[in-house]
Amino acid sequence: NRAKPACEDCSNNKVVIITSRFTSTNELFDLWWKSAEVNKDFVFFVITDIDIKNKANNIIVKRFNSINHFISFVDKKLGFKTNITTPYKTADLRPAYMDLFEDELAKIYAEKYGKNGNFDFWGFVDTDVILGNLISFVNDNVLNKCDVFQTWGHFMLVRNTEITKKLYKTKYKTYSFSKSLCLPQNCMLEEGPFVLQLKDIGCRIDSKVSRVAGIRRNIFKYSIDWVNYDKQAFVYENNGIFRYYLNDKNQVCIDEFMYIHIMKRKVVMNYTGNKIHMTENGFFDFDKSNPFQSSFSQELYKDWEENTNVDYEIRSKRASILYKLLHLDKVIYRRRIRCIDEEKESVIREFYEK
Repeated sequence: NRAKPACEDCSNNKVVIITSRFTSTNELFDLWWKSAEVNKDFVFFVITDIDIKNKANNIIVKRFNSINHFISFVDKKLGFKTNITTPYKTADLRPAYMDLFEDELAKIYAEKYGKNGNFDFWGFVDTDVILGNLISFVNDNVLNKCDVFQTWGHFMLVRNTEITKKLYKTKYKTYSFSKSLCLPQNCMLEEGPFVLQLKDIGCRIDSKVSRVAGIRRNIFKYSIDWVNYDKQAFVYENNGIFRYYLNDKNQVCIDEFMYIHIMKRKVVMNYTGNKIHMTENGFFDFDKSNPFQSSFSQELYKDWEENTNVDYEIRSKRASILYKLLHLDKVIYRRRIRCIDEEKESVIREFYEK
């Protein structure tokens, strides 16, 4: 059932995918690394302050001494002082990644492909995802027909042009990149105003929720923001992300995703092999003869209830200030401002109503 690319040569478009990881790693990051390493058709550029022992030819580590060292680098490059204090806030820099690291990425391109130039597409990815067989989804058949591939903060690619790499410098309605970086909160700039800007300049956008297994936060059982089944199992095997499910005729079916996004979940690793059954109760060795086996972890349920689900409710209430409001028009802004707590409202007004 794997969606095989139809093209003979799927790698004419050269793609670099940028991410950052500060302070510490965990087993989920290790699994992300493993899943990136096997996607040889793509180059990954990791910004970090961690001493990662890099052994992957397609993963380039850009190491800073600390997150403060990185922020100093960014402030100097941008020409103004940002208010970035946490690793989470660094995600707001994503619209500027290609511009910030263009020269370094050009050198990487020349070394890897033996010619001068730069990547055809650049983008970003979260490290709480496990990548599947990307080339089955991200290939010339798709990229030649679009300028933006996927529009999520956890994965997005943008055609590399002079306009798109510097688009973050352009003010859009009530939004400005520089003002947003002066806010202490993460504003989800990459999947809010940046996408609107790309659309506004006429970029062709190809984004489908059905490509992604995005695990929902507000349901303990692993469920995605798409079609779900009473009996389903998410599996990492053969370097791909698959879902086994039982259809209405009691038949076991399989579909494939580009990646799985484990959002704000504590994960306990209990697998030993290469076929991993990913569940809300931990990651286990996958038993194909019994794909829908289930157990219950009181520990992980309690952690989900106290952290992930609560976080989801808070984010839902405040989603407007993160990107759905501030960066659109004044009507939506005025309509939703009532939903924001007083402290955040004052911060917003200070930066967006001057």
